[in-house]
Amino acid sequence: MEAVYKPLGMQFVGSLAGGWGARLWTVDPIRTLDDMEGKHLRAATIYQPFLHAYGASTTPLQFSEIYPALEKGVIKGLYWGGAGALSGKWDEVIKYQYPDSLAGGGGVAILVNQAKWDSMSESQQKAVRDAVKSAAVFQTENMNAVEAKEVATLAERGIETINWDASMKKTWSDDHYNKIIADYIVAPNPTLGEPLAKAIRCVNDIVLPDRN
Repeated sequence: MEAVYKPLGMQFVGSLAGGWGARLWTVDPIRTLDDMEGKHLRAATIYQPFLHAYGASTTPLQFSEIYPALEKGVIKGLYWGGAGALSGKWDEVIKYQYPDSLAGGGGVAILVNQAKWDSMSESQQKAVRDAVKSAAVFQTENMNAVEAKEVATLAERGIETINWDASMKKTWSDDHYNKIIADYIVAPNPTLGEPLAKAIRCVNDIVLPDRN
């Protein structure tokens, strides 16, 4: 990552998780990828390429619009960044949850002006890196705990949990990343997109070692 940002005059120091991994909630059960055919889901625009490839259709509703859309049958589920079902009261209108984060969440890169970074002593640089690492661990553990609690609470309230096998989860995750990278990062500008795509895959190889 440092090699990607340094030519831009920035020093990559680390990153903090900025969101939970994307999760799925539905009105009808999704036990195979074929079950996605014809489903109309709430999903952010960036998720459209791979969801549409499964035969689903999508709409990017705001948080406040999700409950009434589910209640009225306008959408049959949603692909959303982690927690939110309890605060949105989706358990009143959905029937199924899929407990594992099916793709990594967003993140916030910590960048420092390269000239400023170079002016710092080694001990100062180390202190900054250590602080970012500590904050990253805390943030990840905190969000994982919140998500786990929500999954358990939804189950207690009668939402059925469907566990996909490892092969199906891997296919979903691979398609999620590969389609987003191809359509939104590489296609608009291959010259800039290819190095960035390489950096993203490098990070994914570290945090998601089982994903191709």
